[in-house]
Amino acid sequence: FAKPLSEGLHEIGDTHVLIKKMPGTANKIYMILDESKMSSLDSFAPTTISLLWALAGLIIIAGAVVAIVMARIISAPVVQLAKDLSRHPLKTKQLESNHRKDEVGVLSRVISGALERLENTLDREQAFTRHVSHELRTPLSIIRNSLAVIKLPGCDETKKARNLQRLQQASRDMEDLIELFLCLSREKIGQKCANINLQQLLNDALLRHQPKIDSMSVQLQVKQDLMISADPILLKSLIHNLINNAIQHGGQRLLIAANQNSLVISNTLTEVESVAGYGFGLEIVSRICRYAGWSLHIRSTSTVYSAKISQLG
Repeated sequence: FAKPLSEGLHEIGDTHVLIKKMPGTANKIYMILDESKMSSLDSFAPTTISLLWALAGLIIIAGAVVAIVMARIISAPVVQLAKDLSRHPLKTKQLESNHRKDEVGVLSRVISGALERLENTLDREQAFTRHVSHELRTPLSIIRNSLAVIKLPGCDETKKARNLQRLQQASRDMEDLIELFLCLSREKIGQKCANINLQQLLNDALLRHQPKIDSMSVQLQVKQDLMISADPILLKSLIHNLINNAIQHGGQRLLIAANQNSLVISNTLTEVESVAGYGFGLEIVSRICRYAGWSLHIRSTSTVYSAKISQLG
């Protein structure tokens, strides 16, 4: 029906006809579009829409399932980390997630470090309470006894002066103890070092134990101009505790030797059981050495007890 038509666009009812002549030939190209046949596609529209909605629903469900699975996989290390912390809130220093190379591993290692610092702080606080309650008993007893003597009706001026001196010494001892324990209870940030004349410090420590020290044979092998760079509070407390232990629990001979890097305090023992008396004072000495970075070596025989502190300089 299109052959009689001329070249161009023609409309015959619902049919559109486009006729073009091919260049260089007598042939023609006919393009025919029947709108009545195209409109029949509208009958498939509901089915097509239903299929599209079903496909969209499947995609949403699949996406939700994948999201839930991925969320559980991603959150599993965090959940495990929370379980570790809930089971061992203060005693877990190495958590199971520390070996991971991702962000959870970084978080786990940071928490482990924080827990370790927290536990160390708690240990220092407990040691502070334990040491203070033990060490302050001696100066408090001296203060109480000296005050009782001063209040006696027959106490003369000589006894009063002697007991006042004991009161002053006990108050200085308490002040030194409190400074020491406050220093040890703090986290190690940096020591306040100063140049200290070691012989003068040792002589002052020995004078504090008169008249007990007068009845002993004391040998001091220290150069007069020997200077040590250390924290004054820590070194003074260390020497005081070692000498006090030697006098309280040792025999009649005391040897003190020192050089630029080490200090040795040794004393004779009257009984083997005397070594037991060093326990608590030695614990304080050990804590001082750990805090200051010094090395402590104890040597004990049936007749001699020796404490060597090295790495002082």
